[in-house]
Amino acid sequence: MVTVAIIAVAAAVEYVVDEVRERIDERSRARDDTDDQPAPDPRRVPRPQPEPDDDNRSGCGDGWIKYGERDGANGNRATAAEACLTKDYLKNNKGTAVGSNPPGYQWAQDFATGKGLDAQRNVNACHLIGNKLAGKGVLANLSPCARGANAKQVGSTQGDAHMRAYESLVYTAVMAGQDVMYTVSPRYDGSRTVPTGYDMSAYGVNPDGSVGINFQVFIPNELSTGDNLGTQMDGGGAPTPTGSTP
Repeated sequence: MVTVAIIAVAAAVEYVVDEVRERIDERSRARDDTDDQPAPDPRRVPRPQPEPDDDNRSGCGDGWIKYGERDGANGNRATAAEACLTKDYLKNNKGTAVGSNPPGYQWAQDFATGKGLDAQRNVNACHLIGNKLAGKGVLANLSPCARGANAKQVGSTQGDAHMRAYESLVYTAVMAGQDVMYTVSPRYDGSRTVPTGYDMSAYGVNPDGSVGINFQVFIPNELSTGDNLGTQMDGGGAPTPTGSTP
């Protein structure tokens, strides 16, 4: 009986040892399989792709531009514009020139004249999404701006910090193959229809998934005299221009 008991115990021990060995082998194989996979690169991000929604705004797809609704409570001023730009989109879509002048444009020209400046040379109707980036000359995409905020201007205190410089960076990135999420928003002081400046941002993704262009900047809306068009007051001390002031 003792011999039989010893044999039974030995068999049970051998069974347990075999189970342990098998589990160790399974874990070892799992580690080997994991080791074959490259470690994720934290710098890589998913390339924007279209999602199955109506307007395809969850990803670039073929590219798109969306203009924000004009602010009817404050003179129908432009609010924002956003885009997801691709190389094919820029090849197949072209921007357009200014159609009608935005609210506050005539006021801005008169203000510049009062400062001794040539109004035509110092005040523009700025595209939020630039013409070069397929932006349209519609009122939802236009805003009164100082020339120095729009483009390089001799004598401007803004130097190279103007909208066109950043538009060129975005254009170059897109034509190099990046998908670029791009937004431009006028920043207003109260109910004025002329902004104090423009918030611009871009985030690009290269074809290999790595991060491309990436910036967030604010472009002040200042004349070459240093006067900000979006912070002015009228003779009675009230903010101007507001409402339906052309």
